[in-house]
Amino acid sequence: MDRRTYIYTVTPLFVFLNCGELLVARLGATMALVVASVAMLVVWGAVWSRLCRQKLRSEFAVLSILPQLVFYVSQCTQPLVFSETPFWGTLYALLWLGCLGTAVVTVLPDTRGTGPLRDPVFLLLIPLAIFCSVSGFLQYYPYFSSSI
Repeated sequence: MDRRTYIYTVTPLFVFLNCGELLVARLGATMALVVASVAMLVVWGAVWSRLCRQKLRSEFAVLSILPQLVFYVSQCTQPLVFSETPFWGTLYALLWLGCLGTAVVTVLPDTRGTGPLRDPVFLLLIPLAIFCSVSGFLQYYPYFSSSI
């Protein structure tokens, strides 16, 4: 998958997946999981394709959807299973860091001669990816931490 198609496909879907509370409130937990699962499948496929094109380890594509998947699955289980110990909040933070790292690697320029710090698209998408990851983490973290 080329870079432009990847960006146009994945960016709106990441924003959509980070609207988990809105989806659960409007659709209910089970239907939100079903709708989000379709979006997660598309995101996973696009990230996997992009990592294969860059000749990187494509198994890390699952890190791009794992934090959101944990949230949607935990919403279907009424007693919040992840709120028992602070360990789950820390693990969840690490999942978001993995998601951010995968997002940064997949938006690198295709051409080998272009440095990432000279590419305007990369420089635009890095703050967007950081903001999306941090806001998603802060939105979902209270569900996984007993200290808040």
